[in-house]
Amino acid sequence: MGWMGNEDVAGAAGSSARLAFAGIAPVEAWGLDREERRVAGGDGGPVRRVSALALRGEMEAPFRWTIEPQGVATLDEGVGRAACRRGRFDAVTGASFDSAETRVEGENRSDGSYEVVARVTIEGLDLLGVVTADRIVAEVRGAVAAERAKGEVGSGPWNLSQTPFTPTGTEVVNLRILDAPVSFDSPLGCKIPIEGLGVLHLGELRLTPEVRRLTMLRLELSGRVRGELAAGIVEIGEGSSD
Repeated sequence: MGWMGNEDVAGAAGSSARLAFAGIAPVEAWGLDREERRVAGGDGGPVRRVSALALRGEMEAPFRWTIEPQGVATLDEGVGRAACRRGRFDAVTGASFDSAETRVEGENRSDGSYEVVARVTIEGLDLLGVVTADRIVAEVRGAVAAERAKGEVGSGPWNLSQTPFTPTGTEVVNLRILDAPVSFDSPLGCKIPIEGLGVLHLGELRLTPEVRRLTMLRLELSGRVRGELAAGIVEIGEGSSD
């Protein structure tokens, strides 16, 4: 196997785009072809970083191998919009997907408030032949009231723990472990042991004053094969991702 997928990148500027938070239009509606990142300008928002990515990984044994983040869309100033679409991807480690689409949006509203959304959709995910899914979707939304966005509440710095953060529209379709179907009540907050291999974390949330992150699938391998693979990651934060 080898590295595959479209990596054509093109950019387009737009300084006055209004962002529709009622729903997320498909990337095709932006006129994007293959892989593209697009940012609409504007003043920075209270959130300093919004990002979404399809897949990343770090293998330790039986050999060391890094899967660099795939399908990344990022807003480093928290305002505007960005998207990325990837075709078929195969890593030599055996992790793959048929396609992935990521999108992030952040907007300073006319009333002084701020809203943000990040979303990733992956089709045909395969993690080493251990975990597969026909489709996974991760989406989070956040909002900052006008007073907090302007820094008018209290004397301390604004932080994410003071704002709403909502996973919305998340789903995992036809999840299988070693080709056996997996059932669950909710796609959030599940841990599924895999005998002799490790643990699958499903809908894992990390909430701190600096970052709010949803990882839809994280495969933690601790047997003869050691390492970690994560898919469907969306994040809202105040700085660079750790």
